[in-house]
Amino acid sequence: MYCRICMSHANPEYFGYCYNGFCGWRDETHIDVISTTGFGQHRDIWHKFETINKPQVKDRHMRQYLLIADRRRVRRHCNLPVLRLQGNMQLPKTSYASFDVERVCSIEQVLRFADAPNSDNTYVVDTQSMGHLEHYVEKRHHIMQENLVEENEKKAQKKAETQQRKLDLGAIARQAAIAASHFYPHKVALAADDEVVSNDARPNNTV
Repeated sequence: MYCRICMSHANPEYFGYCYNGFCGWRDETHIDVISTTGFGQHRDIWHKFETINKPQVKDRHMRQYLLIADRRRVRRHCNLPVLRLQGNMQLPKTSYASFDVERVCSIEQVLRFADAPNSDNTYVVDTQSMGHLEHYVEKRHHIMQENLVEENEKKAQKKAETQQRKLDLGAIARQAAIAASHFYPHKVALAADDEVVSNDARPNNTV
């Protein structure tokens, strides 16, 4: 197994313009992805889950992530290993490998294998950390599969609900039009008479 961390194009389904771990290259349309997150304004995992009071719940959430070595030197969590990079490279911002669901992408979604314009700054997980990574993927494999099934079911349900809302709105609009024609038939007739009058009032330029 080999894992290179690089930038990716935004994917509306599960990751944005950010770092992701790409490994398990099967072909150009099937590249295994270990998505990463920086938790946005939360800065790190400690701030992200600080509002969870139940220790077991907090622990379960935090164990979904492994810290990647970064320049801020954030302390590790749950006694889990930190993913180190070859050449003692460090990511410019705090990032965590996410082991929530199994992901795949195509080569078109991989933006570049480097840090910004410097093509020499290639982030590759080192040998020891690859062992940690493989072990963690194997350990969480069944959980990641279950989460993916649940996620796909939610997406399908949301899509069906959206389609149903569109159908309902269309039916309401049609019913409103029919009701208007029943309650205000004289307006329809007046509109038709006005059209006839306006046509008759037009000057006849026929010679």
